[in-house]
Amino acid sequence: MQRLIREFQLYYRERARMIFAPEVEKREFMFMGFDDVVRRYISFKSLDSLRSYMADIVPRHAYYSVGLYRRPEMRKMEQRGLEGAEILFDIDATGLKGCSYDLYFCENCSHEQDSEMAVCPSCGSDKIKKMDWIDERCIAIARAEVKKLLKILREDFGLKDDDILVSYTGNRGFHVRILAKDFLKLGKEERAEIAGYIGAKGFDYEVFSSSGGYRFPKPDEGGWRGRFSRALISILRENGMEEIAKDVEQGKPIERSFMRKRRWIMEKAVSRMREEAANIDEAVTFDIQRLTRVPNSLHGKTGLRAMTLTYGELDEFNPFLDAIGLSASPMKVRILRKVPKFSVNGLSFGPYKRDEVVELPAYAAALIVLRERGKTEI
Repeated sequence: MQRLIREFQLYYRERARMIFAPEVEKREFMFMGFDDVVRRYISFKSLDSLRSYMADIVPRHAYYSVGLYRRPEMRKMEQRGLEGAEILFDIDATGLKGCSYDLYFCENCSHEQDSEMAVCPSCGSDKIKKMDWIDERCIAIARAEVKKLLKILREDFGLKDDDILVSYTGNRGFHVRILAKDFLKLGKEERAEIAGYIGAKGFDYEVFSSSGGYRFPKPDEGGWRGRFSRALISILRENGMEEIAKDVEQGKPIERSFMRKRRWIMEKAVSRMREEAANIDEAVTFDIQRLTRVPNSLHGKTGLRAMTLTYGELDEFNPFLDAIGLSASPMKVRILRKVPKFSVNGLSFGPYKRDEVVELPAYAAALIVLRERGKTEI
């Protein structure tokens, strides 16, 4: 690991000018070291002092607050003087369908397998470690969720590009922040409402029912009402109910008995509508004390840079090309757990089996060692 720590140190010394934090003097910072020591309740008066500090301590992870404070170094929240807090959305591929864990490892006997196991089939131990990997597919899945979120923020909340900041975390996900001043003062309850809205939680088509029948929203309405209506019309047409679809388009009431006998249509419309919802970690959004990664700091599980992105850059962004922070210095790695084939910096590596010793550029070695699938050899 010492070789990788030196690589991190080299990065923070040679690329110090890349480290950035807006309104740095109002942020609380937290750092986690390779020694597992957590340093928090730290503030800086300037970017230069932040950069010097990071070059000195060489953090494995570096974070700063979404909250803006008059006294960010104070330990008690009520003493800090909160001025406002950006709203943070966290999208991590690990919790998304199609990108979960790819390796299950028994910590008792070292048995490993691709499929999920609660108990080791070799020794019967329940000390099972779930391990994930980072690849282009997981990044693409997370990026699709980011685009859904951005669409909702623009269409439903009226936010402009300058009001939103998109960041790659350096690992398997993205952070999206609302910077608009009107949102900075919102409390936890309002933020929780926004998070629920983003996920289309609590949507009930029965609100469109009355004694006169179901009167559904018109398809050109904004928000989830319009999305539900468009999904409903599409499903009606798919099932040969053109006249009913036209009535919905025109805002005409539909007989309650007709729709209730075909409740599955409305259920399917809700399901299709929710495909446009963004999958976010709601607990992150309503937490005004939440931290996010320092831009251009290195992620301690990959060695990749945490980067801010414009909307135009999002589609073409490839962290395995664009977020490389470590050098190409050769490094020998002993494989501890199997490693799938992967690509970084335009080169392909692996797959590798346990006990292989391979020589890799530092940026590729980091992906293996920092994810606990290998160790550096002297």
